[in-house]
Amino acid sequence: MSAYIIVGFTPKNTELLQEYGTSAAQTIVKYKGEFLVKGPTQDLQGKYPFENQVIIAFPTRELAESWYSSPEYQAIIPLREQGMEAHFQLVGQA
Repeated sequence: MSAYIIVGFTPKNTELLQEYGTSAAQTIVKYKGEFLVKGPTQDLQGKYPFENQVIIAFPTRELAESWYSSPEYQAIIPLREQGMEAHFQLVGQA
């Protein structure tokens, strides 16, 4: 069953964020991930603390978890932390 990684984020450094985004996209392909949507959020009810949202689909929860914990992705987390404030969630059957 498909699984989704949902990322809420607010940029801190747009140059570093762009570099992170390029690097992250390259790591996602190996795990059969696909960007479904990326863009600014609009509150419909309640207050969401981040300016933007990304949804990444993976064929299985295992592939999503493998991507997030992969050495390739873990290596760019410091760049992510410099480029944005973020919150990552995994949604999908365990």
